[in-house]
Amino acid sequence: MFYPGQGPEVHALVSAPQGQMDPETIWLFNAVIDPVGKGCTQFFNPQAVCASVDDDTCRDLAIRNPKIHPDDPMPQEAQVTQEILLVPSFTEDMFYDACASEVALLGIDAGPINGGNLSGMCNHQVALIACDHDADNDTIWTWGERKYLTSADIFEPRYSLQDTAQKLGLSEEDPANYTSNASVLCNSIFYSIITIV
Repeated sequence: MFYPGQGPEVHALVSAPQGQMDPETIWLFNAVIDPVGKGCTQFFNPQAVCASVDDDTCRDLAIRNPKIHPDDPMPQEAQVTQEILLVPSFTEDMFYDACASEVALLGIDAGPINGGNLSGMCNHQVALIACDHDADNDTIWTWGERKYLTSADIFEPRYSLQDTAQKLGLSEEDPANYTSNASVLCNSIFYSIITIV
């Protein structure tokens, strides 16, 4: 757990075990937290991520989890899909949908929100706390504190498609449009509604 004023030794200690990815998060929620309603789903831009397959197949590839089924080999198509999910391609309309959800976790490029540079990849998850579109002030929870973002912070294009494709080792044409919306938000988001029984 991160919190304000945390010393460097404690910060390093709690940072070490982190590394859960989207498929593990979805499994944890639907198998442990809400096994009845299974209210956690992944929301991303399938047109950007999976140009060559239908949306349902794309979603199955996106949550394929070799840690849950170690005897079931991870197909190359699923590996490529999950790598592309690390590329920011979240549209502004998708962000409004996230704001309207009960609970949302956002995949984000952590550099700008941590005082650093863009990496061109989503390498962090944050909780979306509140959206105020009129005031252009959106609140996230990360590293033990609230941070405030404007639409410019989220959607102002700041890196090239070529650089991002090169970082992931992907062709710009496969699929051709996966970084059409250069933002700090990734393709993945979780809507979570806990079933009370």
